Amino acid sequence: MRAMVEPAPAASSTRYCPLCSVRYESGDTCPEDGAVLVVEREADPLVGTVLADAYRLDELIGAGGMGRVYRGVQLSLQRPIAVKVLRSDRTADPAMVRRFLQEARLSSRLDHPNIVHVIDGGNTAAGCCYLVMELLEGMTLDAFVPEGGLSWTTTRELFTQLCAGVEALHRAGLVHRDLKPKNIMLRPRGDGGHALKILDFGLAKPLDPDSTGLTADGQFLGTPGYLAPEQMSSGEITIQTDVYALGAVLYFMLTKSPAFAGEAGPAIVVQQLDDETVELVIDHADAPPGLTAVIRKALRRAPHRRFTSVAELVAALRELDEAVEGPTLSSAPDERALRSSSRRRFLIGLGSVGALGASALTLWATRPRAPIRLGMSGALSGTAGAIGRDMALGLGLRFDQANAAGELPATIELEVLDDGYEPARAEANVARFGADKLALVGNIGTPTTAACLPALLAAKLPLIGAHSGAEHLRRDPPDRYVFNYRAGYALETAAIIEHVCGRERLEPSKIAVLAQADAYGESGVDGIRRALAARGFREFERVAITRYAPNTMAVRDSVETIAALPHVELVILIAAYRAAAQFVASLAPRRPELRYAGVSPTGSSAFADELIDLGHDPTGILLTQIVPHPDASANGVLRYRDAITSYAPDAVPGFISLEGYIVADLVVEALRRCERDYSRERLVDALEGFRAVDLGFGAPITFTPSDHQGSKRVWATRIDGEGELIEFALG
Repeated sequence: MRAMVEPAPAASSTRYCPLCSVRYESGDTCPEDGAVLVVEREADPLVGTVLADAYRLDELIGAGGMGRVYRGVQLSLQRPIAVKVLRSDRTADPAMVRRFLQEARLSSRLDHPNIVHVIDGGNTAAGCCYLVMELLEGMTLDAFVPEGGLSWTTTRELFTQLCAGVEALHRAGLVHRDLKPKNIMLRPRGDGGHALKILDFGLAKPLDPDSTGLTADGQFLGTPGYLAPEQMSSGEITIQTDVYALGAVLYFMLTKSPAFAGEAGPAIVVQQLDDETVELVIDHADAPPGLTAVIRKALRRAPHRRFTSVAELVAALRELDEAVEGPTLSSAPDERALRSSSRRRFLIGLGSVGALGASALTLWATRPRAPIRLGMSGALSGTAGAIGRDMALGLGLRFDQANAAGELPATIELEVLDDGYEPARAEANVARFGADKLALVGNIGTPTTAACLPALLAAKLPLIGAHSGAEHLRRDPPDRYVFNYRAGYALETAAIIEHVCGRERLEPSKIAVLAQADAYGESGVDGIRRALAARGFREFERVAITRYAPNTMAVRDSVETIAALPHVELVILIAAYRAAAQFVASLAPRRPELRYAGVSPTGSSAFADELIDLGHDPTGILLTQIVPHPDASANGVLRYRDAITSYAPDAVPGFISLEGYIVADLVVEALRRCERDYSRERLVDALEGFRAVDLGFGAPITFTPSDHQGSKRVWATRIDGEGELIEFALG
């Protein structure tokens, strides 16, 4: 999957190698691998055509044994793209078509900043097989490495990125099988460095204990010198197959020479099968002692003698550096300080420690002195104080983890200011944040975010993962600087309607609503109205809607209204948790048969505790959630609970802090994709590149330029007799 290669001429006489894709003006065979050169005899008929009514092909920019690569445009967004098209003479071969479509399918599963992003793929009715990718401007690694090789400092920075991409591939259950310098692209970054992308998944294959490197007719695929010995036989293909290729690539980066030399493929293969005689020479003053031994271990003929994983290879290289320089990373503080002043400020993370695994792959990167500064404005006091404190806790837990593991080349600092759920105070906080914060994360509340939104947009200050499901944050098309994780209130109330009117067959006219008199309440009411209309119920005036003033407990009038409606059987709560608890506790003695259902701002453990403190048994109340249960065993939830154990051992897992953790998790992922360019515009671009990013919470997150709603998933809980929120399946 080569998205940028040496330019191809528009017409005819170019000869190219079907194995390595290098083009020559003359000659019959490739001097690199001995393959017979193919002559392009005609101007390209695909230039100027449109595939699938979506992708225009403008210019041929490369050709290889399986396909041709075009510069093009995605018409819907006017976005430049690269399109790989299977050669017409290959479409008659079912095996080739399967390989090409497999490349599209497998590469679409990958979403990582060090792997080329695949946009689309498939085939037309005319039999044209295509793969649409991001267009990368840069050069391949084989062209980038100068004579004599790269310095160790440059090599380790680039090799770290390469290993991070391969680790992501392995976590997705795939093995690349064709890692080599020509399949690695480098493009310049704003800081003078280079961002690395892994290309070409034509040979990628799911990890399968029964898979081998041979084709059905017994031939092996790959590039001599980089493909592992087991790919040349019936040996099992594992992640150690890619470890072998990484060793060969690392040696090339340091020397500009292949680890296994030879005039043609067969001579190279002979050397690979006798790994004891190969001579590895690295002549760099800054290379740590023992480097050749590490590379030699990666290149062992027998897989069980190699490193067992990419992480183990990285750890071995890191130990070489530490043996020379000593550990360079200090330990992170065990606690975060929550100052009990009126503005309550968190400063998250002052150091980092190395850890094995995927997060360890950024250890070598030099950290800039300036931290990544983020802000949060939320209620740490008042009627919504528990929500704000829990949200800040969850954000801090994930940022502490990132700082401790060295996941980014800079530490993250989060400053949290109390706004008391008051719009004027929130506006003042945002004005202060606008001067030095990269983004705001996890801001609390609908009225407060509504008040701040104009200033945020004017300052081009991103707002990510606000704790609000209101419609003013979900415009169509979306505001460029607003990104939502949580499902909107309209989706939550619609889920309640589908359950009670669908599974439980409740008549819509027997529903009443307690709504906060602001955009929060109105968003939920609108969701109810639309869900009932979808079920054919048009007499919405028969649904009793009562409202109370925000940031108050003034629910007495609503209690009187509902108490006087004997036909009502269910009340939907779109309210702050304390006001909702006061309403239920006041109404229950007069209407003990009523049932209740609430949305996530109501549905925290604080709501159940408040009801119990008011002397009411909350058993059976249905509450929707926008995160999985904090006791679930999903990968992401396990990471969240590990963070609590490490950084806040006295805290109790809960839905709001888990929401904060998830928001922080997607922020960390977006920052990783910024590739050290920590500007607001780069952060927005990184977020808009999310395509089904699976962080392990049961709802993959997608953002596009036309859709900034990351998750549309709604879960549910019921309160049991002990006041605990237990998982519940909506109908």
